[in-house]
Amino acid sequence: MLKKTIPILLLFIFFSCEKSNSFIESNFENEFNDSIRKLNGKHVKVEIAPDWKADVYYLNSKPRMFFYQTMPENGFTSKRVYINADNDNIEKIIYRTCLPDFTKNDDNYELIDSIFEIYPRNGLIIRYFNNQRIDSVSDTKRINKILKEVKYIKDGFELHNSR
Repeated sequence: MLKKTIPILLLFIFFSCEKSNSFIESNFENEFNDSIRKLNGKHVKVEIAPDWKADVYYLNSKPRMFFYQTMPENGFTSKRVYINADNDNIEKIIYRTCLPDFTKNDDNYELIDSIFEIYPRNGLIIRYFNNQRIDSVSDTKRINKILKEVKYIKDGFELHNSR
């Protein structure tokens, strides 16, 4: 019974969150897929854990684009990462979070769907909510925190590919 319930619950969580930013997410997904086609690199699927999966695209044995998603108990997070092939710098990150609003004091957490378009070189974050651009902010502290995680993941993918 439990094995049948979990997939249904995950679908419910995904679709309840999907509607909030579905149009913006679709645009970013199409852009990412177009970039993958232009890259024409080697594709590798990586599963770190049952709730942590990635698609990595390599060019000359180096990760140039990757998408990874984590599935915590409630909701999900995902990142699409673009890496410059010339200088190995991270050019852009599309960070989507669909997580419960823990500020409410009840057990019926509403999932909050947000998308952040991050440009590390410019120190710029563009925020989207409810299929609309909300604002853009300069937040180097937050960008550096996200970059630290993404670089760690990128280094792991490089190591994974060298085996």
